[in-house]
Amino acid sequence: MRVTHEEALNTHIDRLRKVRGVTQEELGRALGVSQATASRKLHGLIPFSAEEMARCADYFGVPVGNLYDVHLKSTSTTPKKDP
Repeated sequence: MRVTHEEALNTHIDRLRKVRGVTQEELGRALGVSQATASRKLHGLIPFSAEEMARCADYFGVPVGNLYDVHLKSTSTTPKKDP
């Protein structure tokens, strides 16, 4: 079974979210969407927009290109939290 580029992206963002201890609700808030919409995006039912990918990268403190990487290179930092 071949994994699509979008599936790999969704899986990587979800793994990064879990490793960092971020809930779907928190990720949704960072993206400006509900928890339900964040879940649908992570499960590939709704695609991430380019703007949402930029927000994910900013939230997790990684370059956008790292969201496409299948390996988590740096998981020790925590995402930026709103005050």
